[in-house]
Amino acid sequence: MKIGRPSRLGGFLHDLGKVSVPDAILCKSGALTDDEFDIIKNHPTEGLYVLEGHPLTPIVKNAVGLHHERIDGRGYPNQLRGDDLPIDAKLIALCDAFDAMTSQRPYRQPMTKETAIELVEKNLDTQFDAALGARFVALAKAGSFDTIIAHTDEGIPLHHCPTCGPTITQYSTDKPGQHLHCPICLQQAELIQKDNQYTLKPTGKKLPPAQQRRRPDMALIRKVIHDTIRSIPVQSLLDRANQSNEIKGA
Repeated sequence: MKIGRPSRLGGFLHDLGKVSVPDAILCKSGALTDDEFDIIKNHPTEGLYVLEGHPLTPIVKNAVGLHHERIDGRGYPNQLRGDDLPIDAKLIALCDAFDAMTSQRPYRQPMTKETAIELVEKNLDTQFDAALGARFVALAKAGSFDTIIAHTDEGIPLHHCPTCGPTITQYSTDKPGQHLHCPICLQQAELIQKDNQYTLKPTGKKLPPAQQRRRPDMALIRKVIHDTIRSIPVQSLLDRANQSNEIKGA
């Protein structure tokens, strides 16, 4: 079972299609209606539309388009099952679910690592691939993900909003004195550094909704893409691009 850096790029881009989902649905604090959930369920397909024609699409399309499929065939959008699912789609589905369970959401607090592990174990061979899931659970129990859970980058944990919990993102390029904000309640806070530790000091101000989107973390994006491309033989990229062009021209 060999999984390389391309899966990292796939994981980075897997929810790309959510750019088409209205913020009112993504940030809703209550239960979704059936119509709202139908909109959410379109995001894997929307992600593939966004990627169409890009030379890196062949190495991330399974992660983007199939990360909500299930081993038992009850996933979406294609209801694939078992061995019909590529291994990278199985892996991203597992990591995505675990991250969702251990992350703060507008409608609930994050689960503990132990609770998330139990849920993964209960759903092996139904929602998740049994062999891949067993390996994932073993790594989680050994503490391999402790520096990933509730972190925004290597060595950078999420900051706590006084109102909403661990929801404030710090980029590796953020500097002391910079203003960050909670994406849920939009309260601002100043980034403070003391004794090589970062904390936040609330400013008492609330960000206008029109300004709530942060700039992309370009340093992290460049690093993920660079590491991915460096690990793939150039000829492999050219062959995949040519195959894609042949299919489009057929």
